[in-house]
Amino acid sequence: MTPPPLLLGSTLLFWGWQSQLFPFAIPMAIILESAHWSKWRWTLSDKDFNLVIDFTSLSLIITVIYLITQQSIHGLMILLNSLPILFFVLISTQTYSTQGTIKLSSLFLSLRHYETKVGKTHPKANQRINLSYPYMMICLLSSSLNNTPWYFVGICVLIAWGLWAARPQRYSLTIFGLLLTIACTLAYIGQVGIYHLHTKVEELILNWFEEMLWADRDPYRQNTAIGDIGKLKLSNKIILRVKTPKPLLLRETSYNTYFQTTWLAKPSKLSEISYASHVWTFTNEKFKLKKENSPQISAYLRKGK
Repeated sequence: MTPPPLLLGSTLLFWGWQSQLFPFAIPMAIILESAHWSKWRWTLSDKDFNLVIDFTSLSLIITVIYLITQQSIHGLMILLNSLPILFFVLISTQTYSTQGTIKLSSLFLSLRHYETKVGKTHPKANQRINLSYPYMMICLLSSSLNNTPWYFVGICVLIAWGLWAARPQRYSLTIFGLLLTIACTLAYIGQVGIYHLHTKVEELILNWFEEMLWADRDPYRQNTAIGDIGKLKLSNKIILRVKTPKPLLLRETSYNTYFQTTWLAKPSKLSEISYASHVWTFTNEKFKLKKENSPQISAYLRKGK
């Protein structure tokens, strides 16, 4: 199905706005939309489409390898943001071809080699599809990386525009508008719920790893990340509850030697702590305090550690 005029161009401009890639989006939109007013077309064979698709696939593979090699896992985000550019040659070739569609055998290597292996053409090999709407979905997916407040409004308008052009004529505009409103409302509620679920799951996983790592920490050794650029994640979780009649400074541990991003403490004798009547008591005379000055410290323990 061919999209209505200006839909693909508007989608590309929306992608360029959200991704801050207007210098690429504007000429790409002009090239695709010019096909609605230009009669100039290419006469391409199926082999020509095969070459274009192979070129697109090879470009995608090279880009993936390069971005992962240079940017590690962050390269995948750059790749997702650049998908409209990588597939632009393919959609432009289809738009300016005399056929206006592409055979399934050109898209899938398995269908190309089916006739060689079996001796006959696959039943679906000669079916032709229009990649305009899939390309539109790729643009909307790529624009989701920079999720601005206007992103949801933009995709609702563009998708409604596309559905309007393809809507069955036997249904009234009232029913179409009502169903579209319900779909947009459910989509908004769903994406908000998924966002909050993602936040909660991420918090639970981080807390779980934190408890695992802290359970067996070494009092004589601690790694640091001095000079590393990272993200400070704040938490409202209560670690210790302290009750004291006077202000005091709590110190978990002290280190006196630094070597290659690691703080070390010279071995020293640890004091035993006795427990009775829900109270932990230092047995070392050096740390004994008067009862009126004694702080009360409580904390949750993981498996008694």
